[in-house]
Amino acid sequence: MAYPMQNRSLTNPLWIKAKWILFLFLGLLSSVLLFLEQPTLKAGLLLIVAIWAFCRFYYFAFCVIERYVDSDYRYSGIFSLLRYLFRPPSSPAIECWTAAGKDGAVQLQASSSSPAHGVLWAIVKL
Repeated sequence: MAYPMQNRSLTNPLWIKAKWILFLFLGLLSSVLLFLEQPTLKAGLLLIVAIWAFCRFYYFAFCVIERYVDSDYRYSGIFSLLRYLFRPPSSPAIECWTAAGKDGAVQLQASSSSPAHGVLWAIVKL
């Protein structure tokens, strides 16, 4: 019997901390083992740069896109990011003003679709 995939979030603080410690342990262990394979200054510096670059990539995927590029996008993993970046744009960026109000007062609300989504799709399409 096939079960539908459920999107369950880890919410227990104890397990979240345990997962954090396991990631730290795996990162340190793999870094030490890689460095012991080739214990040179060049290998050590390249390892540090690679770790730093991947951390910045993850920060960009998680924080920068959500806060500064497209506030409608919610990061849920690397595959989510790839789907987001390579999807075709749904519509051009349009700014729309609507009027709404109570008792004759007019309030203007602006909304726009993000021009950022589908950027890589457009580049790949070239």
